[in-house]
Amino acid sequence: SPVKLQKAAYWVLLFLVLITGISGYFASKQRFNYDFESFFPKENETLDFFLTFRDNFENDNDYILFAFEPEKSVFDTAFLQKVDAFARELKENPLITDVVSPTQIKLPVVTSFGVLNSPLLHLNSPEKLAKDSLKIARSEHWKGSLFASDLSSVCVLAKNVQVIKKRESDSLMTAVEQLLNKYDFHHVYWTGKVRAQQVYMRKMKTELLTFFSISVVLVIIILFITYRSVWGVVVPLMSVFLPIVITVGVMQIFNQPLDLLTSLLPTILFVVGTSDAIHLTNKYLSELRHGIAKETAIRNTFKEIGFATFLTSFTTAVGFLTLMFSNIEPVQNFGLYAAVGVLVAYVVTILFLPAVFILMHPPKIIDFKKTDKSWKTILHKLFEFILSNRKKIVFTTVVLTLVSLWGIGQIKINHYLLQDLSEEHPLKKDLRYFEHKYSGVRPFEMVVMLNHNADISLADLQLIDSLEHYLRNEYKVEFIVSPVYVVKMLNQAQHGGNSRYFSLPKTQKEWERLQKKFSAVFKKEEWQLVYNKDKKWMRISGKMPDVGSYYAKIKNDKLQQFADELFQTQNDKYQVKITGTALLIDINNNYLAENLITGLLIAFVVISLIIGLLFKSGKMIFIALVPNILPLLFIAGIMGFAHVDMNMSTSIVFTIAFGIAVDDTIHFLSKYKLESTKQHSKKVAVLNTFLSTGKAIILTTVVLFFGFAALMFSDFTSTYYIGFFVSLILFFAVICDLFLLPLLLLPGKKK
Repeated sequence: SPVKLQKAAYWVLLFLVLITGISGYFASKQRFNYDFESFFPKENETLDFFLTFRDNFENDNDYILFAFEPEKSVFDTAFLQKVDAFARELKENPLITDVVSPTQIKLPVVTSFGVLNSPLLHLNSPEKLAKDSLKIARSEHWKGSLFASDLSSVCVLAKNVQVIKKRESDSLMTAVEQLLNKYDFHHVYWTGKVRAQQVYMRKMKTELLTFFSISVVLVIIILFITYRSVWGVVVPLMSVFLPIVITVGVMQIFNQPLDLLTSLLPTILFVVGTSDAIHLTNKYLSELRHGIAKETAIRNTFKEIGFATFLTSFTTAVGFLTLMFSNIEPVQNFGLYAAVGVLVAYVVTILFLPAVFILMHPPKIIDFKKTDKSWKTILHKLFEFILSNRKKIVFTTVVLTLVSLWGIGQIKINHYLLQDLSEEHPLKKDLRYFEHKYSGVRPFEMVVMLNHNADISLADLQLIDSLEHYLRNEYKVEFIVSPVYVVKMLNQAQHGGNSRYFSLPKTQKEWERLQKKFSAVFKKEEWQLVYNKDKKWMRISGKMPDVGSYYAKIKNDKLQQFADELFQTQNDKYQVKITGTALLIDINNNYLAENLITGLLIAFVVISLIIGLLFKSGKMIFIALVPNILPLLFIAGIMGFAHVDMNMSTSIVFTIAFGIAVDDTIHFLSKYKLESTKQHSKKVAVLNTFLSTGKAIILTTVVLFFGFAALMFSDFTSTYYIGFFVSLILFFAVICDLFLLPLLLLPGKKK
């Protein structure tokens, strides 16, 4: 009875308000986080080796680089004293473990009085400083490391505490910014993990509010244009806001902060949830326009559309869940909570809308008659056009598919450091400065493992020296620090600091004498950072330009081949491995490309099973998949021709978009199944389906298109690509659903 329905509706709304209130409390405590290392692949042999390497040496990414440009000259006394004061004050910070500044470098020199430490720069002696400047200008060792290659700036390297936590990172960033403001250098360039993480955090907070606001405004405009009433705007929006609050609250309950990917969830859930609300609202209003009573209209709406909406929500959730097959934690979390959010949105919508429809008076529908008639006229003409141009549509589809396959062959798996930031971002500009003026910021790490029982010998050092020669001249690594570098410095010191002796000892006996003379040096922490005596690991560390993961892999393969040939004559006395954070990030992209294929195959199988159970027909499975696979091929082809690389952001686009795009196909086929049971001819069944679902399909696609397009306002390249390519896939998907799907359902011969 109407009274019982109203009472049930009140209880449903009370339940939803209670759940939303509890979730809202937890959602208000939600926080943002960006952990660089969370993007490392899990359960991976390369990661395991790197963690062992890090335990024995240090993390290669816990540093901050500063480059200071003077107004006059880098050898100006006042400027260098200012740099020295900055470096000394920075070193006092408890979160800084070491500071390397050209103003504090001491070079050992053996004299008749013993070993003395001579400063690289004599700050308080103008005559000696002039000689120092000439020595540095003639030396290739210091240029590109602590001095710019054109001597336009000096570099200070600060090492922060290992694997720094967010709170410590924020504290350090505040201290560094205050220190830079205090000294007010003419021009400063600086970069490092702690700065990058803070930049990402600030951007995430700003963009979450920006994207969500843009999406809300766009959806409100579309809903108002469509329904021309406050009712048609408020009711769908209310059904969408509730699941967003619930999902964010659930994330907080399970201690999952918002990161670079999960911060997109409110916007994604908003536009996806609006799609379900439009399908249900549109059907309800359609029933009312046909003069059907409110209770009957509600019953018909959820009987006919409810199951299809469940299937679409389920397939969308499956699309997100396939991201769980990635072994990268942030991608897994994004897939999991996106799927949870989609299913929560379905449950809330299927409970909230009937309750609201029951309790609220039906909207005035007389104003919609003219609009409804216009829609039917447009859809009739579109259907006639499709029938009249069947061959042209099929031919165009085949040509686009073949061209897309050609474009797909040109796609590269590639990734750059900080590629999420635009070239105009200050941090990206600073990174480019270090690439142009210094050795770059991409860390390079390599380990040579000694498999013999003896301690490090001259022969070992000579092999490492040959390897370093290759690294400098072929691989293009600079700022190299290794056991060879330390020994060369000591050999130079033994010969009065003469730069001509910056080389290895010539004989084993000379090497042994050097070890005895500088025995204290070989016990210091600096030596232990390049040679682990217990494991007999020799570390080669350096910096290089960010060439991208594609070319880095080519370089790594050639380097490994050279190293294997260099050491293979030594009777298995050595083992060489490349490691480091940069290598781990590169591996991520290869995994994501593999996971993309796996995820899509799983999604195809799940969708096929759903369609197979629904229609009990293999032909219908083919019909359902074709209009949703083709848009993926088209976009992949566009990426190939546009030279857009496959990486984390572009690879997850396909699984996200497929799960969403297939929704309209399921709505179309579900309605077609109902029409087929009414004993119509196939053509009439397809026509009726086209007319009844066409408007909702177009409207939901418009909402989804502009909702995802809002992400294109992002300064993050990854977010921009997700918005751009998902929107394009949805556009092509609706074209395929409207033009190709009816042709696949129609009989072979045109009547």
